[in-house]
Amino acid sequence: MDIFSSISELPLLRGSLIDRPSLATLETLCTQARVETIIEVGTFLGMGSTPTFYRALPPHGRLYCVDTFRVDMERYDRHQDAHYHVFLSNIKQTGMADKVIPMRMTSLEASRALNVTADLVFIDADHAESAVLADIAAWMARVRPGGILCGDDYNTPSCPGVPLAVKRALPQHQASGRIWWVRVESSR
Repeated sequence: MDIFSSISELPLLRGSLIDRPSLATLETLCTQARVETIIEVGTFLGMGSTPTFYRALPPHGRLYCVDTFRVDMERYDRHQDAHYHVFLSNIKQTGMADKVIPMRMTSLEASRALNVTADLVFIDADHAESAVLADIAAWMARVRPGGILCGDDYNTPSCPGVPLAVKRALPQHQASGRIWWVRVESSR
């Protein structure tokens, strides 16, 4: 049975924590990587970068959405237990269920469990420097040669660990606004 078929629809939450210039950068990176498989690490409610990734994929493409879905939802007037259901409802209502594969686990658990090579991996999970370093190390091996490893919150003042980790792990990276990226030249 399809996971989305049994989901009752909740009010659609269109709120996004990612800005338009960042989404435009992600569109460009998807085009450059010729995406067929994307792994989004840190999906939140599926209404930020998820629709941009979905639209970039061909009909047979796959978008793996990795998240614990245990985020404090007080500002959205929802209980934490409902976060996963809100995500599934949003994906179903926006017509993205045909390409989205939810992975309800931590970033590092998913990097070990998911035996997929991606054209693009987007990191937007735990923003602590040590967590971003661990995510970069774990997900680099899942990007095909010529693919792109990227992430959000590079120039976000409330997330100082992100640029510190990226500069340390990937001195050859590029950045535009909040988005950082690197083209993966060879598999590790």
